[in-house]
Amino acid sequence: MLLALVSCTANETPRPLASPSGPPSIEPETVEAHAEQFAEELPERQAGSQQEFAAATYITAHLQQAGYVVEFDAVPVANTVRSTNVVGLPPSTEDPEYVVVVAYDRAGTPASIAAFLELARALRAAVPNHSVEFVAVGAEATDVEGGSLGTRRLIKLLEDRELDPHVIELRGLSRETQLIVVGGDDIGWSLPAGKATGAKVLPDTAALYEAAGFTYTFVGGSAPAATRALLDLLIEKAG
Repeated sequence: MLLALVSCTANETPRPLASPSGPPSIEPETVEAHAEQFAEELPERQAGSQQEFAAATYITAHLQQAGYVVEFDAVPVANTVRSTNVVGLPPSTEDPEYVVVVAYDRAGTPASIAAFLELARALRAAVPNHSVEFVAVGAEATDVEGGSLGTRRLIKLLEDRELDPHVIELRGLSRETQLIVVGGDDIGWSLPAGKATGAKVLPDTAALYEAAGFTYTFVGGSAPAATRALLDLLIEKAG
């Protein structure tokens, strides 16, 4: 079980390792292994459930192993039900220029979470002191207060910290489909975009980030293509 693979809990901030393991490049087999773990062992991940907690614990452990200091931001769901956002802080002492976001409850696909984890590891190996923050948000798929509770909490956290990063959201990634990128005019990246259909490919969270004034880019489609392309571009932009 996944719980046997990790030793940290959502009540403690883990001590990061000095350096991540693995090469400064994307390992497709690692992406596939992460995706299989979530698909086979944690398929439901309802907000506030034991499966969602196990997913948060797994993500925390792998961010820690990649050399990130991890913080937790509680996300209230109901009277006694809590979720949490898992925040991998940038290794540099600077404010984050970019925040890479993924939903890890049932709103997030196994391939999206896998791409998020491998991107975080490979970027840390390639640029040890980069300025990218990695945030896995919980309690997205819920009808409470209009849903997207993790996103709403993240926006508040960024505002409270007086940060203005470029938000890059990974959502709906799969193992085979074409890469789709929808971003603002100022993104300045030459990602290999598929045929995006404007608002039809954007998740509901896009409107929340844009209403709060954040530059926002949505990346969907192919998990392997997304991890490779984003790693190259984040090395260039935030290295």
